[in-house]
Amino acid sequence: MGIPIQKILWASILVAVTCLFFVPQADGQDVSEAKLSKVLERLDALEKENRELKSKLETVKDAQPSTGELLQSEVELLKKRLEAVELEKKQSSDTTLPPLLKPDLNEQTDLPSAVEGYLRRRDEQIKQGLDQDKPNKRFSEGIWKNGTYFETPDGAFKSHVGGRMDYDNTWYSVPDNMRFGSNNSLRLSDGTAFRRLRLRTDGTIYTNIDYALEINFANLQDFGNAGSPQLNGSVGVTDAYLTFTKKPFFFDNIRVGHQKPWFGLEHTTSDNYLPFMERSTMFDAFVNRFDYVNGVSAFGNVFENDRMTYGLGFMRSGSSSVNPFGIGVGDGSYAYNTRFTFLPWISEDETDFVHIGTSYFFRALDFNRTSPGDRPLVRAGAGNNEVPNVIQTGSFYSFSGAHNFSPEIAIVKGPFSASAEYLLVNYAHTYVEKVGTKGNPGYFRPSGPANFHGMYAETGYFLTKGDHRSYSKATGTWDRTTPKHPWSVISNSNTTPGRGALELTARYTYLDLLSGNPTLTTSQGARAGTENDMTLGLNWYLNPNARFMINYVNTWVNSIDPSITGRYQGLGMRMHFDF
Repeated sequence: MGIPIQKILWASILVAVTCLFFVPQADGQDVSEAKLSKVLERLDALEKENRELKSKLETVKDAQPSTGELLQSEVELLKKRLEAVELEKKQSSDTTLPPLLKPDLNEQTDLPSAVEGYLRRRDEQIKQGLDQDKPNKRFSEGIWKNGTYFETPDGAFKSHVGGRMDYDNTWYSVPDNMRFGSNNSLRLSDGTAFRRLRLRTDGTIYTNIDYALEINFANLQDFGNAGSPQLNGSVGVTDAYLTFTKKPFFFDNIRVGHQKPWFGLEHTTSDNYLPFMERSTMFDAFVNRFDYVNGVSAFGNVFENDRMTYGLGFMRSGSSSVNPFGIGVGDGSYAYNTRFTFLPWISEDETDFVHIGTSYFFRALDFNRTSPGDRPLVRAGAGNNEVPNVIQTGSFYSFSGAHNFSPEIAIVKGPFSASAEYLLVNYAHTYVEKVGTKGNPGYFRPSGPANFHGMYAETGYFLTKGDHRSYSKATGTWDRTTPKHPWSVISNSNTTPGRGALELTARYTYLDLLSGNPTLTTSQGARAGTENDMTLGLNWYLNPNARFMINYVNTWVNSIDPSITGRYQGLGMRMHFDF
């Protein structure tokens, strides 16, 4: 008896599908176009054969039935072949071809669907242009996420190239008697400057290593006092580090290189996200000299829902040379720091919260010498002559270094935000250098312990409905403000002109440099004293990347030199953009 055409058809279909599993694998990392062409030709031939078999089935109506033993034996043979193919695929080190649809031998299999599925997945893999198990990744198309980012589909490699610009203009109103700087001889002059002008690249390599490199070109704007402007500055290094993520050596993250130490809410928050043009006077007097340093740090989150952060670091503290070029020198010039934050309350949508934290750092002084001082809270220009200190101690020595302690608190509730920090600085043993005669360098005269302190309290309120200040739970810092309706003048059927976000701000700062016995100042030169500042501001966030800022500052100076005690005013305007 002959075998029915219908059963011949099914056997042929099974053979055809089996052939699909014998599609050759690539020997190298990439599938050659020639082999791919052969695969597609074979698929076309199999589909053509299937159409011919179907046509014969339509013309043959009375084929004699056969015993099922022969067909069953062919099915068993096909099963064994399929198992052998699967075993060979598992043992092969090259898996560049995607798996085909596996037929169910107990049910009808639609060969054209199998072919269509194979071609669709093969086409997707060709478009991706990569093998998920190999390191030679190809970046996907760039996406905009507050900057241009490129990354591989599996997220193992990411790349971002960006930067920032702060363009400032400043005006002052200063009484005739007030002079500034180390010699009490400098005036505050109106001016304009690029406060920051930086280029940056950062990203991820091989899933668990992040990198960052940022160069500040604004350092080059320091002009000399000669008849024509001369460039005196240098290109500055800010971030230049590798971060090892995914919990290496117990910690969540370990960062090595030139970086900010973990200290304080205001300090650890990026300038891109701060609501005022300058940080507080206490930051400028004490923390700024330890702004970027070389070292290693560990940081991460603990507790459920990442409600607590930690940061630990061990650094070099040679700030006189570390800022411009990333070089840190000096025997015994080391520092260590810690910071912990906690969210005792946070709303379900994580927009409202209460934040508390505390920081401590110890650092050895450059050559065991220091002279704390602060600059105006709006400024334009570069160098000590163009941006002189408002108050400043005289130089003194502390061989036991400086201890810094700072608690912090922040609150956000809808459009309202508030934060405050206090900083206490202790020099356990201080000395004043007595100037000797020619040939006699003098000697160090003990002056006892010195304790300086400062604080700030600030608040903000968004006038535009739905806007609020953002927070990063990963680092316990302020984050990027994203207007609910970014500014736009374009209007059509699908777009409504946006207004951006408007925020009113106010801040009070206090700085006390009157400690020491006697007061650590010189009879001629910089003068110690106390300083009170009130800053009122308006921020217009055009979108997450651009904003305009206006700061009005009223400063009261109470100096140990009554002739230069007084009040002055400053007005600053900034155009900011980062990407």
